[in-house]
Amino acid sequence: METIEKITGETGRKYKCQDIVKALEANIVGSQLAAGVELPCTAELASRYRVSEKTVHRALQHLADRKLIRRVRGSGSFVRGNMGLPPHSRIGFFYFESLNVEIPSFNNILCQNSRLLLKQILEDAGLAVEFHSEQMPNVENCPLLGMELSRFDYIIAEAGYRLVAEQVLRNFPGEVILFGDDEFVFGPWHQVFFDYRPGMRKALEHLMKMGFRKALVVGVPTLSTSQHRYTALCEMADQCGFGSANLAFPVPEEYFFHLPVLCGREYGKLFLKEFKCDTAIFSLSDHLTVGVLDVLYEHGLKPGRDVQLISYDNFLSNVPEFKERFFCNAVTHPLSCEFRAIVKLMSEIHLAPNPDFYRSIVVPAQEFIVRTDGPRAR
Repeated sequence: METIEKITGETGRKYKCQDIVKALEANIVGSQLAAGVELPCTAELASRYRVSEKTVHRALQHLADRKLIRRVRGSGSFVRGNMGLPPHSRIGFFYFESLNVEIPSFNNILCQNSRLLLKQILEDAGLAVEFHSEQMPNVENCPLLGMELSRFDYIIAEAGYRLVAEQVLRNFPGEVILFGDDEFVFGPWHQVFFDYRPGMRKALEHLMKMGFRKALVVGVPTLSTSQHRYTALCEMADQCGFGSANLAFPVPEEYFFHLPVLCGREYGKLFLKEFKCDTAIFSLSDHLTVGVLDVLYEHGLKPGRDVQLISYDNFLSNVPEFKERFFCNAVTHPLSCEFRAIVKLMSEIHLAPNPDFYRSIVVPAQEFIVRTDGPRAR
């Protein structure tokens, strides 16, 4: 983090606990560290300040006691409210409650737990939020179309709302932040969107290390998200030497646009029928991966032992009934990164308002989780 590095620039100085407290406090109060931002881990701070981790723990506890940061066991330390965020702002948050009819428990993990996380992050920033959800974006039940929006200063909405409420979003007199999209979409709004490429490159390099130079790409060919992710995968394949020509993205005889698990099953059948053991599987969504896994397990094949399988997303590994069987490598980004990017964006808008300037933040999917080295190409 740049602001942390700047305050540790003295090469020969011996830092003490109070030095760390004062330096971090100055950056928080001075709004150089936005509310909701995660501080570097204890080990990293200890290295930068050339002190023991015990000293860093004491410094962080001082900041926590003064309500400047929040410490979460097993997760890290996060900046609480500061002067860099809009005081008393009224925020309307609009999201989709149900994303997958085939795996209801997934909706609970993704929708409920993640919204609680966002609520905590916003409250840490000293902001109150009003949540509005619906099953899917459509004209009949879209709250943005039938609600008096003038009571909000900010609207934060999943990017899919553009499909049915774009004109409302364009006419909203306050600030609009769209999140969760796969690419930047021009319009009078700010955006938080994803870049898959860093993690995908790591995944492809892992495949090459294991001897694989061919991969079956699993996705829904008519879905824009699949197309975006496939394009990013091809770009990284050419850059790292894997070669986009070695990525097969066929269309099964039957595929199910609204039922990704069944679509994944069709790809699993296609893999067994037409591809060989020198081909890895790269799934563009863990919903699809569930269907692929179903077919593999039915035929006595296990990822990590018989098949090299990589999945984008890592949500289903948190769903109890999938923890044991969802044993595959994954490219992912934590949801907390996305939500803290929203808070950071709000802070930037408030500190430098400009009605003709729209900001965007890219959240990189740079994690590559290796649960098993898996089989090598034979």
